[in-house]
Amino acid sequence: MAKNDLSDKVFIKKLDNILEDNYSREGFGVQELAIKIGLSHTQLHRKIKSEYRKSTSQYIREFRLEKAVILLRENVTSVAEVAYCVGFNSPTYFNKSFNSYFGYPPGEVKYRLNEKSESKKGKQNILSKWKQLSVLTLALISLLISIYTLTDKNKDKTESTVALTNELSVAVLPFKNLSEDRNNQHFADGIMDDIINHLSAIKELRVISRTTMDQYKESTKTIPEIGKELKVSYVIESTIQKYQDSVRLIIQLIEAENDKNVWAQDFRREFKNIFSLESEIAKKVASELKATISPNELERIERIPTENMDAYNFYLKGNYSFNSNNNDSLLAYKKILYRTLELDPDFAMAYAALARIKIQRMRAKYLVATKEEIEKAKTLAIRSIEIDDNARGHASLGWLYLWFEWNWKEAEKQFRHAIQVNPNYAGGHVYLAEFLYNIKGDISEARKHLDIALYLAPYAYYPRSVSASFYFNDANFTGSIKESEKLKEIDENNTSAYLINFLNYIFLGEENKAVNELKTGWKKESENSKITIQIEEAFNQRGINGVYQCLVDYEMETSDLYSTARYYALLEDNENVIKWLEKCYEQHDSRLPYIKSDRLFKNIHTDTRFQSILDKMNLGD
Repeated sequence: MAKNDLSDKVFIKKLDNILEDNYSREGFGVQELAIKIGLSHTQLHRKIKSEYRKSTSQYIREFRLEKAVILLRENVTSVAEVAYCVGFNSPTYFNKSFNSYFGYPPGEVKYRLNEKSESKKGKQNILSKWKQLSVLTLALISLLISIYTLTDKNKDKTESTVALTNELSVAVLPFKNLSEDRNNQHFADGIMDDIINHLSAIKELRVISRTTMDQYKESTKTIPEIGKELKVSYVIESTIQKYQDSVRLIIQLIEAENDKNVWAQDFRREFKNIFSLESEIAKKVASELKATISPNELERIERIPTENMDAYNFYLKGNYSFNSNNNDSLLAYKKILYRTLELDPDFAMAYAALARIKIQRMRAKYLVATKEEIEKAKTLAIRSIEIDDNARGHASLGWLYLWFEWNWKEAEKQFRHAIQVNPNYAGGHVYLAEFLYNIKGDISEARKHLDIALYLAPYAYYPRSVSASFYFNDANFTGSIKESEKLKEIDENNTSAYLINFLNYIFLGEENKAVNELKTGWKKESENSKITIQIEEAFNQRGINGVYQCLVDYEMETSDLYSTARYYALLEDNENVIKWLEKCYEQHDSRLPYIKSDRLFKNIHTDTRFQSILDKMNLGD
């Protein structure tokens, strides 16, 4: 260590000297400190962690707070001005951090001049004299404890929920790529995605999903129109330009209702400093909206995903090709992700993406997943969250526990953790909603989380299809049809909406409409063109039961066990329903966890064989 001029004492002195010169700069964070001290971000984090048992961002924050105490004792300016003087961009966040560190608000400093000097380690010396507490105060404390005890039982259910009435709602429009090289669109989309993710980590904000915002890439709608459509108060509009190793980003925060510019700034940075720029923008937006960023949220926002910019570029290109649906196969995407990990073996999001791909492949056409495949996917997801406690990694683990291992306790734990890490993760809310509805039968909380997902991602297909399914299973067939019609607007070529409507119209007794939906949906898929003719012939010759038998024959031919059982249920052939559900159990079909809520199986709930399947899956009442 001596050769590097970084012995413990030298390191501490050098660290404090750098902070002494830069603590008043709002944009001075982890990345800038690492550069000035001559270490990588990871090396600096490990060094400070070993010396002080705290993160780098926490060390910087507490250094600033110690400086703030000195200024407050001199009593020469206001608390808000002191906050800005020591590099905080929000007086609200400064007050919260100060209170958390010292144990009292900054406004009390002048009254505590005669107390023992505040510890640099942040000991919270609240010098309350219990013998002087009045009976009334003690009663109040008891009441607060009682309230906490009662509400804490429901803490997991509410602590990560995004309030739909929150006025601090933001939509980030697709970044306009002004680079001479139009192939840099992957870069523009990637920066947009990162900034959305940073803002999404802030619990006080509601942030519309990237999937939804992609719908506005070529839109000519005005800002007020977009704001009204998405029910948001603010819209972010940006242009980005990349030239060689330089980046220019012009960003505007706009009040949606009246198209009023709230804040705008022109940023110019080197490409290697793009992560600090992204976190700086997220903090600036939060400051302008007067949203409080908690210490944990700040640490997440300032976290750097990789120090290898080539790995980052590969990752962005992979995501762009995958999201663009441009004929690149999953195999090609996997190759890009593995190349990313060759360049940086600690790139958490690449592991999370690989886990997701493996899970999607295991569930495609509901093939039987081997234990080896499940373990590979689990290893990738766990590695992802070991490196970075990210929402997508936890969601992937939740899927594995729910669909393939039938471990209900762990599945719920992972889904709840996903939305705790990212309160604006629409996927996390919809996966938790599915679990609550299908496994726990908690329809009320399931709908609450699903409504949040639908707000955050109104143009995403999956949450809307789940909503249509919930309505169908609840016998609200009209509500299900409305959702299915919205699904057609989102993607008219996806057959799911037509298949759901087929069932809706069957239960409404409108067989002609049901068959028309079925034929229309399957005509969308060229490989199903023959069966549409067979369905029409069966309906004309044998009525609706002929259609059901036609569907049974088709699903048996494609080895879709679960769908075969469902169509036998429409034929009211309970013996075959049980037979095929038992095959699903033997093959560990990933849809079987949903049998208890599936409306098509309602008539066999009292069958002891059906109850036996539920008991073996730990789903019995």
